[in-house]
Amino acid sequence: MKGITSWNQTPYKPLNTPALHREFFICQLQPFVNGFSAAYRDSLQCSHTLLYRVRGEGEWQEMSAETSPVRVTGLQDGTDYEIMIRRDVTSETTLIRLLRTGEPIGTVINYLHPEDTVYAFSGHCLCSPSIVKLPSGRLIVSNDIYAAQQAQNLTLLFESCDNGETWQYLTELYPCFWGKLFLHNGRLYMLGMACEYGDLLIGVSDDEGRTWSAPVRLFNGTNAREIGPHKAPMPVISYNGMLCTAIDYGSWKYNGHESCILSIDENDDLLCPENWHLTEPLPFDPSWQGLPEGPMKGCLEGNAVVSPDGELFNILRLQQNDAVPNGGNAVALKFIDKDSPLEFKRVLDFPLGANSKFVVLQTGSLYIAVGNEYFSEKIPKARTILSAAVSKDLIHWQIAERIVDVRDRDCTSVAFQYPDAMLDGNDLLVVSRTAMNGAENFHNNNMITFHRLSGFIDQVVHN
Repeated sequence: MKGITSWNQTPYKPLNTPALHREFFICQLQPFVNGFSAAYRDSLQCSHTLLYRVRGEGEWQEMSAETSPVRVTGLQDGTDYEIMIRRDVTSETTLIRLLRTGEPIGTVINYLHPEDTVYAFSGHCLCSPSIVKLPSGRLIVSNDIYAAQQAQNLTLLFESCDNGETWQYLTELYPCFWGKLFLHNGRLYMLGMACEYGDLLIGVSDDEGRTWSAPVRLFNGTNAREIGPHKAPMPVISYNGMLCTAIDYGSWKYNGHESCILSIDENDDLLCPENWHLTEPLPFDPSWQGLPEGPMKGCLEGNAVVSPDGELFNILRLQQNDAVPNGGNAVALKFIDKDSPLEFKRVLDFPLGANSKFVVLQTGSLYIAVGNEYFSEKIPKARTILSAAVSKDLIHWQIAERIVDVRDRDCTSVAFQYPDAMLDGNDLLVVSRTAMNGAENFHNNNMITFHRLSGFIDQVVHN
């Protein structure tokens, strides 16, 4: 076999995987009430049959799978099923996949059962969604495959050609974790990690995400159990002729994360590492004025955003769930220049300060944040309310709309969290790392869901 020259594989499989399962595989699952949809890829042009049954019980049921995806209805709700696709001409089958039926909230882009081992080399949860709209109008969403203490190095890409109503599998990036999709000069980029706390990477696609250049390493990391760069899919913005995004450095093992801004001149080659700059990491300081009292694990997952007076800030999540108060704040750090450390500015009263990731967008003079609403000191890490908040000055925020409000459900097993978001005209588009209908727990989720808030900007302006 030849060496690897690109970032993407369709699909990625370890080298000792049988050729059959590299060429014939179930690439996407979407459960719903009393049924599911399954999409597959096959290098062999032939007829196919779907086989399914309640997990571990009875005879396999069969139905034609002449086209992909294939949709099955009339099943038991809230039930685990196992499925596979068969090549009729050879009787060869894909690997068995697992799913649980049940009503989703939002549109399911992708689903992964917590006991499905198809991606075991990377993890067993769907994490870190990112969304972008291409000039053609197609939407692209990425998510990585996560599990604590696993390799965490695979990212899946999906596309929608109908404004998010339906989604199709596109390809996979390996290694890639915590990736953020963004457009620059008409080209589609992915800024991600080789793994948790691994090398910081960037690559580009010139065919709308179908194929990708080999990734370029921007900064060194270590591995998922040590220390290095840390990033969620955070906004990449334009500021004073530069592209800028927030990056952290550290790890939970080493007592938290230091805060940075990564930047590059907009006219420079984004695939040339020496063109990039990282500000000197700024450690969290528990003596910063306005912080809650008590133990805190610092800041992380910041948003690069331009203030009303034209300055660049990093607006960060504050991990305050053991402090008093144990939620409801964020931290603002000011950018000085491309190499100097950031400067503490203030602690914000922030309704999305629920000890979880949020994303901040800007349109004109309006700022929009999407994240988990802090609503109870008894459950400061609950992620059962996903809301959009707005501000005119980056300081004073108010809830504009609750995207999902399931606070009545068990917050240990249900969550709509780690959103990425973008504006599409007057609409707000949101992708969520979603846990419900049998997820391992609230954190270790089983779905990526899509949500469109139609007319959001007009509603906010008129209200």
